[in-house]
Amino acid sequence: MRKTAVSAAILLGGLLAFGWVGRAHDALALPAGVDPLRPYLPLAEPRWLIVWLWLLFHPAVFAAWFVKDRARLPYCFAMIGFFLFVRAAFIGLGPVGPPEEIAPLYKGGPLGFLHGTNEFQNEMFFSGHTGAPYLYALLSWHRPLLRNACLATSAAMAIGILVSRNHYSIDVLGAWFVTYSIHALGRRALSRLDA
Repeated sequence: MRKTAVSAAILLGGLLAFGWVGRAHDALALPAGVDPLRPYLPLAEPRWLIVWLWLLFHPAVFAAWFVKDRARLPYCFAMIGFFLFVRAAFIGLGPVGPPEEIAPLYKGGPLGFLHGTNEFQNEMFFSGHTGAPYLYALLSWHRPLLRNACLATSAAMAIGILVSRNHYSIDVLGAWFVTYSIHALGRRALSRLDA
């Protein structure tokens, strides 16, 4: 029970920190940056991938963890909270706003309520769409099918995010390195929560 309470506190704290920093950072008038890969990338808006697959992906992974690794859930959710805390810190330190050709993924439509609550305009470094599935893969490394599905999702999200101009290339590439570091640090700091 104690593991669950600690895990829930870390996860809730991460969600609150991410929301607070996202709203505060969106209030800033940040200039658009320059991405050296931008001229070489096609422009597309794969909303089905980076919105709908994204929304279906999380519950699918959580269900797999519930079925296969229920005892590890407190650890996995604490790691997600730690990921959100670190991401909030990086977002808060970000000096540039979104690329000029950014696709408005969550504005309007049935998912408009996410904008300003769970999705922000100035959340650049590092890409959560790329990093979260990679974190899930690292947490599921002992389950090859789930691990590979998470790695494939991370790669697909990276491509979708780049061609939709929702991140700079450094945000996507950096997500894998920062997320690996988060996992390594979290494995040490949160090991007592693991089964």
